[in-house]
Amino acid sequence: MGSSKGVLLSGVALVIGFYMLGIKKSDRLTAEIAEGRANDVQSLNIAQSGIRFAINSLATSNFSITSSESSSSLFGGTLSYTIDGVTLGPGWARITSTGVVGGSRVTLVADVQQTLAGQKKDRGNMWQVAKIYTQPS
Repeated sequence: MGSSKGVLLSGVALVIGFYMLGIKKSDRLTAEIAEGRANDVQSLNIAQSGIRFAINSLATSNFSITSSESSSSLFGGTLSYTIDGVTLGPGWARITSTGVVGGSRVTLVADVQQTLAGQKKDRGNMWQVAKIYTQPS
């Protein structure tokens, strides 16, 4: 009878051990998924900021930009953007902005148009986003 209690107790301990191992593995995977998702969202935020920085650069340049590049550190990641003022024609520009955090990279492409209000001298250059999309990575 004592031996059957020992076997039963060993079996219960083994089951509890496997159960605890599964919980630890699940916790680790959950943390990895959460960190990856946080990096994805942060990369998107950085890329969106790059679009705004580029539009501000266009607004202060009197649209003399034919091509421009910028790269900097931002919000714990890296931002790089380019402005192409030639491809789409007069009054248009294409901005490509990339945000990188950890192993996550998001690239946004925005076509922006100079607005009618932007042609008035007292208001400077004003630009609006006509189309924006995420470039597949």
